[in-house]
Amino acid sequence: MDTYVLERFEGDTAVLECADGRFIQLPRGSLPKRAKPGDVLIQYRKGRYRVDREETGRRKAAADALMERLFHD
Repeated sequence: MDTYVLERFEGDTAVLECADGRFIQLPRGSLPKRAKPGDVLIQYRKGRYRVDREETGRRKAAADALMERLFHD
C-alpha cells in the first residue's frame, strides 16, 4: 500500500506528498470527507484512500515533542 501525507487543499484539489518527497495532485472529492492537512493517507485500492489515524497521531506526537524541545529547553 502506498502512503501519502495530505499537504494542503487548493480549491477542489488536494496536494499530497509522497514518501519519496514528490507531490501529486488529486481531486479533493477522491479523499475521505474528514481528511485534513497533516493526515497520513493510505491508498488501499487504485483511487481509494483512507486516513491512517494511528500513524497520523504518531507523527503529530513526534512533531509536538520536537517543537517542545526546540522552544522550551
